[in-house]
Amino acid sequence: MSPLWPHALPDGATIGLVSPASASAPESIERGIAALVSRGFQPIVMPHAREQWWFVAGEDDGRLADLHQAFADPSIDAIWCLRGGYGCIRLLSRLDWDLLAANPKPFIGYSDITTLQNAFIQRLGWVSFSGPMVASGHGYARAEGIDGGSERDLFRWLRPTADRQPLVNPDGTPFRVLQPGTASGLLIGGNLALFTALVGTPYLPDTRGAILAIEDVGEHPYNVDRMLCQLELSGVLDQIGALLIGDFAGYLNDEHRGPDLETVVRQRVGSRRLPVVSNVVFGHTDCRQTLPLGAWADLKADGEQAEVIVHLG
Repeated sequence: MSPLWPHALPDGATIGLVSPASASAPESIERGIAALVSRGFQPIVMPHAREQWWFVAGEDDGRLADLHQAFADPSIDAIWCLRGGYGCIRLLSRLDWDLLAANPKPFIGYSDITTLQNAFIQRLGWVSFSGPMVASGHGYARAEGIDGGSERDLFRWLRPTADRQPLVNPDGTPFRVLQPGTASGLLIGGNLALFTALVGTPYLPDTRGAILAIEDVGEHPYNVDRMLCQLELSGVLDQIGALLIGDFAGYLNDEHRGPDLETVVRQRVGSRRLPVVSNVVFGHTDCRQTLPLGAWADLKADGEQAEVIVHLG
């Protein structure tokens, strides 16, 4: 299945705002809406997107209905998640895949949204965007406003001007080569915990030859090691073509005297001839690049330099 890119985001686009995971603070929603309006967009908050129920943004029926309605409504040009948290995995078995397949649109989010994005790759071959969210403190609801470099990077994917584009850190820092090599494959992954949760389910993308990008937030070394062990034991580390290490904000290696993140990764990779590149700035951080998950990419890591070129189309 060839990657299916969504249409470019038009000027003045109508944006459907959804909450498939956790609830957002009302003030964060309003701040995010105001930011989109100031940029000429027409945001529409879906009917259940402001709700809260237990640890999720409204009961499953309502969150599911919002997703289906946002995709089915021809007046909505793109779908943007308010925030992550938890809850997307509760919806996977009930998604109307025929409805979604008939209505591809730009879809933006990260964190818990990783669950939906990788399922979209597996079931639909879609490209979606692991990028800043509307009511997230790392996105448009940030009190200081969204980081300018992060926003520019997001829109070069939402409105591409070339048939190939590189992954680039908005802060200008280069990628770091932990293990050299080359690879070509689908760009998959996102949040490590949520990607790992898909192992053993029918929603995990084909990992053979894939370029797996991972990030997470507030994890101890042993938690990261446990998740990488699961990827190792399930065969994922033997199947992927390359590994990209994103931002692990709040990595908690002091209290438990654990190793730094790169050491944990190196140990799990072991003797595998697997290209590994770190300092790919994406994840739970104010300055971040957007990753077009599901797109075909070429990676070259030679010596101290690394580049990832994404094919659009």
